[in-house]
Amino acid sequence: FVQAQILPFSYQNICVRGSGTKIDSLLLREYLHQKRSVPLPDPPREFAGGYTDIFETGVIGNVHHCDVRSLYPSIMMKDELQPKSDEIGVFLKLLGYLRDFRIQTKQQMQKSVSEEERNYLDALQSTFKILINSFYGYMGFSQARFGDFEAAERVAEEGRALLRRMIDWIRAHGGRPIEIDTDGIYFVPPATKTGAELTRFQEDFQAFLPEGIEVEFDGRYRAMLSYKMKNYAVLDDHGEIVIKGAALKSRGLEPFQRAFVREWLRLVLEGQSAETPGLAATYRKAIAERAWPIRMLAKTETLQDAPATYQGKVSGGDRGRNAAYELALRSNREYRAGDQISYYVCGDKKGVAVHSNAKLVSEWDPERRDENVAYYLAKLDALAQKFD
Repeated sequence: FVQAQILPFSYQNICVRGSGTKIDSLLLREYLHQKRSVPLPDPPREFAGGYTDIFETGVIGNVHHCDVRSLYPSIMMKDELQPKSDEIGVFLKLLGYLRDFRIQTKQQMQKSVSEEERNYLDALQSTFKILINSFYGYMGFSQARFGDFEAAERVAEEGRALLRRMIDWIRAHGGRPIEIDTDGIYFVPPATKTGAELTRFQEDFQAFLPEGIEVEFDGRYRAMLSYKMKNYAVLDDHGEIVIKGAALKSRGLEPFQRAFVREWLRLVLEGQSAETPGLAATYRKAIAERAWPIRMLAKTETLQDAPATYQGKVSGGDRGRNAAYELALRSNREYRAGDQISYYVCGDKKGVAVHSNAKLVSEWDPERRDENVAYYLAKLDALAQKFD
């Protein structure tokens, strides 16, 4: 609703437009308003992106997180990096305006005593955070009217250099970096630092950073499972678990697998790793005894193409067979791209071809259960073995 008051799009189009298109529209609107000519897009080329790294794996206690507040926008503002084709300097003015709007919203949120208002302001500042952080990506976007790949490369290079200096500072002052992901660092502070000493550590860290770059210490966690780069889980002081990364919460996992991973993570993060074999045994028993509703085993997929398009690609050898599309073609209903299909695997062997042994969830009969127990047990065992 607020974006619709700022962007030259209708309310319903705001929801489906990407951040790059929104930034493009703001720039184009001002150029047209000032009756200035519009430049040709910058020829696209590849360049190195953000800095991600992992320094420790496993379960680690007392993990803190710091986030460079709008890293790339801050670098662009600090070094006045903008597209060379922006002759009237709209890019940085827009970025500054939107950044100030977000900061003011966040300050209002922190002062608010109403939970409803706080939730609203948090959602508002979050959506503008996404738009602000997209200004860097916009410069490296091949379809951006005001793109500048050289400027985008300089921003990313400066960001990588700054984050490496931050990692070195943490190590030099007794901390242990765990993982870094573009603009945030998970680390264990020096063991001796608590209370006022920890506050001083944070203040010294901020003072070390260049002017215009602000760091936010926005998280402290009882434990963290550092699995692999960009894949981790953290447990906060309230017992909430946050999971990041496709390896731990992939959409390709069936509901029972996602539930297993979440329960497994809780046991590991709470120091109860010895109980994970019992967890796996409980899930094995439920599958073997057909104790769950079929939705626990079913996979839901969104059709990216129309079934007829899929059929043409299969016939031409351009792709393999897929269970969801095969079911769509066999059904009496006319499916289109964007429709969802939920299905489960039947049969009695774990090595079945899924596309020819799948059935719609709507066809499942609870009185004559036919889900493939061997297939689902094998999937559970593979998942448990992977994490153990």
